[in-house]
Amino acid sequence: MRKIYIGLLFGLLTLNSCNKYLDIKPKGFTIPENLNDYKLLLNDQSLVRASAVYPNYLVDNLQSGDPQDVQSAASYDYYDYVKKQLYSFAHGAIFEDGQYDPYWESAYSHIFTYNVVINR
Repeated sequence: MRKIYIGLLFGLLTLNSCNKYLDIKPKGFTIPENLNDYKLLLNDQSLVRASAVYPNYLVDNLQSGDPQDVQSAASYDYYDYVKKQLYSFAHGAIFEDGQYDPYWESAYSHIFTYNVVINR
């Protein structure tokens, strides 16, 4: 009988102890609480200005210039590492270890914003 009381007491203390911790609001983040906050969140410029540049390097929309041609402004030698990897269909990783990928980071950021709105 004593073990049952200890188990019930432990269960009640465990369920009751999280209340203050969950009421703490994180610093540095805006938590939407009313309709106007959600409107501001959905009308953010970062959601509107989404750009898909990388797929252009996988098709023939871009032309790598010839270094000897004065008329050509874009030279393959001046492409950064990522663009060279995409443009030449190189095998293996496109980004080097620890390198930031703005294309996918932006996409997942948009998904996170939409999930915040949907889950409220």
